[in-house]
Order: sequence, then structure tokens, then C-alpha cells
Amino acid sequence: MSSNERESVPEENRARDLWNINFSIDHAVNRVLSVRSQRPGAEQFPNDPDEPTPFSVREGQQENKFYEFHQMCTILNDIADDHISGVCSYSAEFLEECWKKFDTCLILIKLAGYLAPPAWGISVPVAFSDPKFMGYLDKCWKLVCISRRKRYGQARMPCWPLPENLQVFTLLLNKNLILPLSIRARWIGSKGMTSTGHCYTFSRYGDEVSIPTEQDLIRDIQAYPWISEERCEGDMLLLTRLAALLTVWELESTGLLDSMLYDLQQKGLVNGEKIAILMQIDPATDEAIAKGEKRCTICFKDFNLERNRDYEPAYKTRCGHFFGLGCLCEWTFREGGNSKKCPICRSFLWRQVDLFLPGPLGEAAIEFANAYMEGREFDDQLDRFFENCTDADLKGIFGEDIGVMVEALFKRCRTVFGAEFHLRKTVNAACGFDKY
Repeated sequence: MSSNERESVPEENRARDLWNINFSIDHAVNRVLSVRSQRPGAEQFPNDPDEPTPFSVREGQQENKFYEFHQMCTILNDIADDHISGVCSYSAEFLEECWKKFDTCLILIKLAGYLAPPAWGISVPVAFSDPKFMGYLDKCWKLVCISRRKRYGQARMPCWPLPENLQVFTLLLNKNLILPLSIRARWIGSKGMTSTGHCYTFSRYGDEVSIPTEQDLIRDIQAYPWISEERCEGDMLLLTRLAALLTVWELESTGLLDSMLYDLQQKGLVNGEKIAILMQIDPATDEAIAKGEKRCTICFKDFNLERNRDYEPAYKTRCGHFFGLGCLCEWTFREGGNSKKCPICRSFLWRQVDLFLPGPLGEAAIEFANAYMEGREFDDQLDRFFENCTDADLKGIFGEDIGVMVEALFKRCRTVFGAEFHLRKTVNAACGFDKY
């Protein structure tokens, strides 16, 4: 062990003494939103009922809290510079603590919308317009890269490269990531990996997802420790953040599509009855017969391209089940929560928006659909990895096969993000507003 490494422990202790200000991320976010809501003309946010005291501070003290976050960023930036320049040598674990704390502070500053000192009292609409903020963000990512290189070096394993611009989808995620990861874990455990065939639907999680309670999350962390950032280290943090972000988008996209279709229908751009019939099904009589599915499991009519009292065409849901057209139409128009789910497996049924959206809207919808529908085999691979995750995996030191998985997941996030942005932009242009 070098003298630099021997001195790293006391250096780390001194550094921790400088910036180890204990605060809860959830309460800190609520504090930021509370101060933000007190600005004239700002959107109002509800107070956190579990923490009444921070909102009763004297005038001027709220800003001191944001100053504290900026001060912590300055110290973390100095710690990174000391390590990079060789003044101090910190352990991989400590550097990881630093970048996680750094990321938290940057999220809070971004939510607050304040420039860094000395002009930090000036509000800016976007944190990315502040050069100091962007400098901090760049330094935070350098800490991520340095800490992982040290981890792999200590394990005597090759450190495979991360995708370029990965930080876009792994830092500044001001969302509670444990919730989507918990939903994904439950889906893997109860349905996803135990079903006879994967349900290749637009949203695998359905349109009515129950939010886990605090007690649910405690049990989920015990059953699926990978959903908690406190249990994960190294590249496992990056992998779960990417998975959480993609899950959030998938969960939110169902409501987004419903809202878009409603607005387009109000503008007279789509036909409501055509939506109800076409959005859930694909014609597949020949495919059904070839696979031995000879009759509808609801009405027991035989499948045939002709339609009469004894026969009807087969249509296939996106989860792979075959039904007669009449039965599916009746099911679609039924009232109740199950009318948008497969009669057999209750999987959410993908809306075939590309079938009835004209011109650029249809093209954007096809791109959006493909972004989610393609790559389901990779989703299977990722879910199998999580299902079989071990304590050793939580340490986040992986072979190049996981590097390939991270690369694929990053590309999937980038594709979905780009397709959703394109669809939002196209719908806004068609409807003549800037809602999406």
C-alpha cells in the first residue's frame, strides 16, 4: 500500500467532517419546493405534513438552505480536484459516496432554480444555463468514472467503457426511483417471468398500477434488494437507474397516449369509434389456424376469413391471444376496468394509433410504438438478471456481458426518449398548442 493510500483514510475522515450534513432527500426536496412556492407568481406546492418545522423559519433563512447545498457542491468539487490532482487518494467507496451526495445537491439546486453564489439569489428558468452548475455536473460524472475504475482495479478486473453521454440518463433524476423499481420487481416476481409466454404489450404493467405503501417497500427491499440504492454499489447503481427511468416512462406513457388521443379526437383529427375497435387488435386468422388456434375461446365460433353465424375472422391481441372480431368489439365497448385488458391474461392492450392517425401523426406514432415494442427480448434478459440477482451482483463489478447490457439499455432509453419527444412535438403542432 502506498503512502498516499495509507493517508487516504484520515483524509476521508476530514473530508467527511466538512460536508457530512445529514438530510433526508425527500424532506430536502419538499423544502426546496416550499421555498419555490413562496415566490410571487410561482406554482404552489403542498407542504410536507411530516416535517412542519422547516417551513416556520425566519425570513431569509430559506435561502441559507440553498446556500448550504451550493457550499456542499463546492466542497465536493474540491474533494474531486484533490483526488484528480493527486493531492489526496480516496477509496472507491468514498468517491462513490461523494458523487451520490453531489448528484443529490445538484437535483435540489436544479429544483430551486437558483444560480450559484455570489449571484445565487438570481432565479434562472433552467439550471443548465448556469456554467457553474454545468461544471459541477461534469465533475460529478468524473467522480462516477474514477470510482468505478478504482473498483475494477481493486477487483483485478478489466473496466469496460461506459456509453458516451450515459450521464444524461443516470444523473439528475429527480424522481423516487424505488417506486418504479418496486413495480418492476413485483411484475417480474408475480407475472413476468412465470407466465407461459411473455406479454409483448405496450405497457407490461397495466394501466392501473398500485403504488406501494411504505410497508410494501420495506418488504420489497427484503425480497428484491436491488431496488434500493442503499444496497447497491458501483455499476449496479447505473444499471438500476437506467431500468428505473425506462420503467417510469413506460408507466407514464399509457396516460400520455390517452390524453393525446382525447385531444386529437376533440380536434376532429381521429374517429372515436374507430379508435375503440382498432386500437387493441390485429387481424390474424391465418396465423391463428397455423398455430392450432381454431376457434374463439369466448364464443367458440370457428376462425375463418368469412364471417357468418358459424365463422368469424380471428384477431390477435398484442399479448398473443386470439379472439373473434365480434367478441373483441363487444369486450372493447364494455364498461369497467377490464375493457382495455386482454380477456385471458389481463395484460394492457396496445393502442394501434398508427392505424388511424393521418400523415405525420401516424409516422410519429409508429416510431413511438416501435421504440417500446422492439427490444422486448432485451427486457427479458434484463428481468432475468434482476430475478437472479445475488449479493455479489449488488457490489456492481461485472464482466463485459453486463457492459453490453448497459449499452443496450442506454440505447433503449435514448430511442424511447427521442420517439416520445417527436410524438409530443407532432401532436402539439397538429393541435395548435404547446401542451405536451
